[in-house]
Amino acid sequence: MNERESALRVLLLMDEGVFMNDALSRISDKKASLREKGLRMQLVRGSLTHKLYLDYVLGKFSKIPLDKLHRPIYWILLMGIYQMRFLDRVPEAAIVNEAVKLAKKWGNKGSQGFVNGVLRAIARSKEEAFKIQVKDRKKRLSISYSLPQEWVEYFLKNDKIKDVEKFFAANNQEAPLSIRAVGLDPSDLEERLAQEGFKTRRSPLAKEGLVVEDPQGIFESQAFKEGLFYVQDLASQRVVAAFSPGENLRGLDLCAAPGGKSFQLAELCQGGLVSCDIDKKRLGLIRENMDRLGIKNIRLVHQDGSKAFKEEMGSFQRILVDAPCSGFGLLRRKPEIKYRVKKKDIEALSRLQGKILQNASNYLDPKGELVYSTCSVLEEENEKVIQGFLSNNKHFKKAGPPERLWPHEDGTDGFFIQKLVRKE
Repeated sequence: MNERESALRVLLLMDEGVFMNDALSRISDKKASLREKGLRMQLVRGSLTHKLYLDYVLGKFSKIPLDKLHRPIYWILLMGIYQMRFLDRVPEAAIVNEAVKLAKKWGNKGSQGFVNGVLRAIARSKEEAFKIQVKDRKKRLSISYSLPQEWVEYFLKNDKIKDVEKFFAANNQEAPLSIRAVGLDPSDLEERLAQEGFKTRRSPLAKEGLVVEDPQGIFESQAFKEGLFYVQDLASQRVVAAFSPGENLRGLDLCAAPGGKSFQLAELCQGGLVSCDIDKKRLGLIRENMDRLGIKNIRLVHQDGSKAFKEEMGSFQRILVDAPCSGFGLLRRKPEIKYRVKKKDIEALSRLQGKILQNASNYLDPKGELVYSTCSVLEEENEKVIQGFLSNNKHFKKAGPPERLWPHEDGTDGFFIQKLVRKE
């Protein structure tokens, strides 16, 4: 199975509702080279990221309505168009030939001819094939940036976004790989990785953070095996940095998976950290990384963060609520989110976020700090959750303004961070 077929299998799994990273891990080939794995990832992410635009191009040349196409043939065509438009290094003839080979295996003789005819017609049309000829601005933006029109309309009304088209464009770019040094100074980690051939750069956004310029092979590095770093976006690293330092602090992370913020919080909370999550499997992954990183002061608890549990009220000096959210700040990493999450879904999410925040507040020490964060850029999951909490809890207040990070302004994931404290 070559990299194009494995990409196709991933996309078909995603049609069934599997998330991209899970689908990629299921369709793994231990014999594949780093280059082959890289191309598979590029084909999957690129075809998803630009799906609505690719649909628009395909719709010009397909006599069959797109929703009537056999799904493997649909994705074979989208991958082919993606390569023609966005990958300069692959000759068009090779793109067509590989697509026809896949159609032969996944379709019938008619499918082969159809795929061959459509892709060759697009190749002959050259740039004309890729032009967007739509006058309506909202529809044009939806096609250009492959963002469903209901979200285009939502963000056009959002006065917190300074340049909405730059925001749309940034969400379609590949996210950099950022890491956080664990147990050593980031300059020492920088030197260790340089010895293994990895170029990194520091960022003013995160004290322990490094951005890896070319991360291919980073998980095979000796530094990774020794537990010297954890992969974590720079915006994510700023969440725990919002807490004040202190002595013998006891911490609580109510929604801990996948674990990056817990590992960071464990360094701050020398009095011990309780890390909870509703998903047992994800708690197991946290345990694996604790072992690799050598972290000993975290106690893992299988717990629904919205419900009371067996801990003393008011007994934690530092509490983190990194709430489950839409993930609308992670579109660069998880492009499927923009197609799967609908505006109507947000109300239920914001109610859950409010319940978790309310529950967390019961366990906060009178002089403690509570940080609420999401990897979302939607006000309903951020400012409005905070407003709702404060209106029902007059003894709490904001400890300063919220921090927002944006992919088009900060080069990070989209994040919201707000620290809360009790009024004196």
